[in-house]
Amino acid sequence: MYQKYTENIAEYGEIAKSVTLQFENIAHRFEDFEASMEKNEYSEVTQIIKAIDDMLKHMEFVVDEVPSIVLMTTTVLPNKIKDIEKVEIIDKLKVKLRTNGIGMDEYSVGNFNVEGYGKCKLYIYNDVKPYILIESDNEQIFINGEDKEDTLRYYDEIIAVINKK
Repeated sequence: MYQKYTENIAEYGEIAKSVTLQFENIAHRFEDFEASMEKNEYSEVTQIIKAIDDMLKHMEFVVDEVPSIVLMTTTVLPNKIKDIEKVEIIDKLKVKLRTNGIGMDEYSVGNFNVEGYGKCKLYIYNDVKPYILIESDNEQIFINGEDKEDTLRYYDEIIAVINKK
């Protein structure tokens, strides 16, 4: 899985740094596993194994799906600009359910059910506010940047592009 990622890292665009950090977190958990085994702390071992298993399942999705998501955001979305009906800044977002995608500590990507909005697509850093809501006649998409300044810059850029259509 890691080899597939490193061979295709360019396809992950700006999110490659975050994906790399997740692989580093997995490596640290393996180090924790080895240390616990050496100290005969077997009760810790089962928790570590479960955590590693969960992390690997998430990373499998990321490695398989993120390149197509990056392609969508760099190719498909620009072609859909003419369909955008509304763009606004949202300060609060309450995700009720992930229906297809990945929800990790750092980010959420994919299809989610969001309170007050229903079915939506999320491409967000979870701990970064605000969010940008992009609505068209048939979908709602939430995005943000790695920090508030990036998000506000993205909002201004989207508004500028929409005003040109």
